[in-house]
Amino acid sequence: MAILPKLTASSPLGKFPMNGLLDELPGIKFVERMWIDFDNIVVDPDDNPFRAGGNNLTNQNNLRLSLANGVYDTENLPVVEKLKVPFISEKKGFGKDFVVRDGFNRIAALRSLGYTGYAFDVLSFDNDVTRAMFSARSNRHTPRAASSDRDMNHMLLTLVNNDIVENDFDKIGRAHA
Repeated sequence: MAILPKLTASSPLGKFPMNGLLDELPGIKFVERMWIDFDNIVVDPDDNPFRAGGNNLTNQNNLRLSLANGVYDTENLPVVEKLKVPFISEKKGFGKDFVVRDGFNRIAALRSLGYTGYAFDVLSFDNDVTRAMFSARSNRHTPRAASSDRDMNHMLLTLVNNDIVENDFDKIGRAHA
């Protein structure tokens, strides 16, 4: 285990572990590990499908304090998914190629430290349920905010409201298992 004082675009990324959820959840594939500018990522805290109420400001502050001292090469990197078509939205920007799947609070903390980009694992997902389950279970870095019952309810309601999972108790149970 080593502490890298500051991760840069030229930092070696091979020592960081592969996300353990690649083995735990079917339907997730590793694409590549790369440095990505934040301006090329759709990262709106309101889009965080897992956190009820968006980003956690206490967690962001704890992450900022931790990341200001460096990053352990034993921690999972934040995760993005490459979009099939560049994202176009007046509210969220034009021509963005990636969307954040894990790391909303870390990106906010890194921005507050002056970072304009960071190292990410790029993953692909077979379907929306796998994508949501990944988001719900991927918060495995330190420091982190524990997942609350409110967060889990928010995620399940998001799945139902977006017609990803039917409003059926048995099907919700399978999506949540």
